[in-house]
Amino acid sequence: MNQPSNPEVERIVRLVVARLSQQNAVSSAATVGSSAVATVLEEQQTSVLGEPQSAAESTTAEQTAGALHLSNRIVTLNDLKDRLTGVHKLHVGPKTVVTPAVCDLLRRLEIALVRSSGHTTSRDSAAGPKNGQAFIVIANPEKLQSISALAKQPLSLFPAGAAIDQVALQLSQQLESNSQSVWLSTHPFAVQIACGAKSSPALRAVSLHASTDLPRAMAEARPNLLILDDSRWSAYQVAKLIQSWTHSKH
Repeated sequence: MNQPSNPEVERIVRLVVARLSQQNAVSSAATVGSSAVATVLEEQQTSVLGEPQSAAESTTAEQTAGALHLSNRIVTLNDLKDRLTGVHKLHVGPKTVVTPAVCDLLRRLEIALVRSSGHTTSRDSAAGPKNGQAFIVIANPEKLQSISALAKQPLSLFPAGAAIDQVALQLSQQLESNSQSVWLSTHPFAVQIACGAKSSPALRAVSLHASTDLPRAMAEARPNLLILDDSRWSAYQVAKLIQSWTHSKH
C-alpha cells in the first residue's frame, strides 16, 4: 500500500483536528487517534489534496533574536516557508499540533521546538531556559511530541539528530547549575562519554536506569542532565520522571 506523502499527511492532520474540534473531543494535540485518521482517509479517498485549508487558523508569527514564535493551532511546512533564516528555536503553544514533516525539517536544520506554557509570553520564552523555568528534553521527534503532551509543563524540545559531541558541547555552554534536562538516546553510553569529555563544571550528567533511582542520584550527584536509554524508557515514563524531578526542586 502506498504511504501518504508529506503534503497528504499535513492535510490529514488538519482535517482530523477540525473534526475532533467540532465534536469537542480535542483534549490534546498528541491524542489524535489512528481511527480518526483512518476515517478521514476513508471519506476523503483521492480528494485529500484538493481539500481547502479552512480548518487551520491563520498564522500569527513573531521573530526575535533567532527565535520564531507561532500562535496558530497547527504548524505545517507552509507556515514555515521563508521564515527559518537565522532561526534556532521555534516557539509554539502547549497544545499546538506540529506535523511530522515539520518535526523532520526541524531535526535536519537543528532547530529546537519549544512549547511555552499558557502563562509564558513569547518574549519570556525567547530568553531560553533560566533558573529552571524550562525543562530541556532531547529525543527523537515522535517521542518528543508525546512527552510534551504528557508532561503538562513548559519544555524546551530539541529533536535528536545532530552529532552527540556537538549536542554535548551546546549543553555544556547552555546549562546552569540549577537547570534540568533529559537526554533520551539510543546510544546512552556514547552520550555519557561525550558529556564527561566536556570540562565545563556546569554540566553534571548522570545515567538513570529507573525512576526509583532519582532520589539517590539527586542526593549523590545533584545532576542537571539525566541520560536515558531510549529503548528502555517510554514517553509516559519520561514525562512522569520530568514531573517528579521538577516537584522535587520546589
